[in-house]
Amino acid sequence: MNNPHILKFVLLLIVILNLTGNTVNLLAQNKKISIHSENNQVIDATNEPATQFLNGDVKVYHGGAFMYCDNAVLKGADLRMYFNVVLLQNDTIKIFADSLHYNGDSLVAYLYGDIILENGPDKKLYTSYLRYDVKNKIAYYTQNAKLVDKTSTLISRRGRYVLNEKTAYFYEKVKVTDDDFTMISDSLAYQTVTQEMKFLAPVRITRDTSNIYSEKGWFDLDDKKGDFIGNAQYLAGKTQAKADTITYDGIADHIILKSSSKRSEYISEKDTVYAQTIFYNKKEETFNLHDNAHYKGGKNEVKGNNIFYNKVQEKFKVTGRSIVSDPPMLIEADTLDYDKNIKFGKADGHVIWKDTSAKTSIIADHVIYNGVSNNMLAVNDTLRPMFTTEISGDTLFLRADTLKSFRQFKERIIYPDKNASRLAAKANSRAKKSRN
Repeated sequence: MNNPHILKFVLLLIVILNLTGNTVNLLAQNKKISIHSENNQVIDATNEPATQFLNGDVKVYHGGAFMYCDNAVLKGADLRMYFNVVLLQNDTIKIFADSLHYNGDSLVAYLYGDIILENGPDKKLYTSYLRYDVKNKIAYYTQNAKLVDKTSTLISRRGRYVLNEKTAYFYEKVKVTDDDFTMISDSLAYQTVTQEMKFLAPVRITRDTSNIYSEKGWFDLDDKKGDFIGNAQYLAGKTQAKADTITYDGIADHIILKSSSKRSEYISEKDTVYAQTIFYNKKEETFNLHDNAHYKGGKNEVKGNNIFYNKVQEKFKVTGRSIVSDPPMLIEADTLDYDKNIKFGKADGHVIWKDTSAKTSIIADHVIYNGVSNNMLAVNDTLRPMFTTEISGDTLFLRADTLKSFRQFKERIIYPDKNASRLAAKANSRAKKSRN
């Protein structure tokens, strides 16, 4: 045994141990690595540290993670695993791969091949290369990956998955697809529990024929709603909208446009809308406009501070100094309720009500209009309401405590109230007597 060559040969042939269930404990930076080999193990002790060759149903535990494979090689703190590799942690984290390189000092695993990372029953990340930080439970990928969460799929070139926070970060050529939309961006964060995405770069969402663009914001994949912030734009066919922020609710099917430095705008084939804030309910076809509002439709035009408009019922409600154009009617007032469908209107505050076809105007504090019976009631808080009409190029002015107007096709009859009529008759009688 004094021959060094014979000694080396003997050491190389050190026993192949059938160590079913046997455990070998090594130290890697004072951290124990427990290795189990169900079938056999070969140890090469010619160099320090010794190299262990593990074959058949290999089991490894280290740093709070269990690792399994068919074959493995361990040298000091360096572990390499091959074939049917599985890494398990905290019961919810599962990583499957073809091979793995694990460093016991840094607690980092490098996985290769057809990789699947599972974090819950419906969430799977697919990639070909993964760096996994066992201590902090963070997975990094740099060679494209796909995250599938129920009906949603997220794809990017690189990213990281912070498993403790249930948040995945996607970078470079990010694409998100769901049952009814596609999203394109350069980076975003995705919360896998709430299914909420936070845009970290400009984003565009396409749904059917509609597109939404913004510089940042968030979107909930489950509830189909979100805020698109910064130069937000909406486009669907001939319909377009612009605002500082667009709030979208796909389930309720409504859009909110908000702007601070400028007015938001919504323009379609039939509607042109401007206001600081625009609420549009597509299902109910209603507009709710706030601050410096302006609505123009095919037949109607309204200006005011706040406007509510129901397109189906053709009903307006306006507050703040407002103007409604519904030819031949032109109405100006401080507050206004106007229902074109039932032909009813109520205006209050410095009312100017014009009938351009009849060339008549009523100026009053309060006006009530009933189009079904073709009559109008005008009342003042102080002084008297005034009625004007053009007759053969001249203008007739009439004042009374209360004015009642009845409109017919060929004539206009103005009925002052009875008290005003009696007073006018007495005044005329006294005037005649004085002349006589």
